[in-house]
Amino acid sequence: MTKIFGLVMLSAVLFVGCSGDGGNGAEEKQALTKAEYIEQANDACADLEDQFKNLEQPQSADDVEGFVNESQERLEAFIADLRELKAPEDIADEVETMLGKLDEGTSKFAQYAEAAQEQDAEAIDATTRQIREDFEAADKVASSIGLDRCANPGPTT
Repeated sequence: MTKIFGLVMLSAVLFVGCSGDGGNGAEEKQALTKAEYIEQANDACADLEDQFKNLEQPQSADDVEGFVNESQERLEAFIADLRELKAPEDIADEVETMLGKLDEGTSKFAQYAEAAQEQDAEAIDATTRQIREDFEAADKVASSIGLDRCANPGPTT
């Protein structure tokens, strides 16, 4: 996820200095095995990475807000997709911690877009740092449960 975060934030910075559907009678999803969860979550991460590679990069500071909003929408959809996968009990707590950190980081994208619009370098740096911390925490959890396509085991800058 830090790889994805890096793609999103690097592009932007360059230009500015659970389970059921709640319906009646709906059956609750069966928990996946750990191997199934890891495979499906890694596939979702690979899909998201491809989406970000194909996301049109901002061409000016005016384009950053739209780029950040589109990135946020894609990340929120990704998080929702991972929540729909029913993690097995032995990793459910870790998965929820990971998703919580992703939620926290993603929720700060609006702050980032506002700071970029105002060209407030200090706010951009502070928000970028906060988002990075959340995404790095999510990466650690992802790595610990075997989500190698989601985690970036190397150092981030």
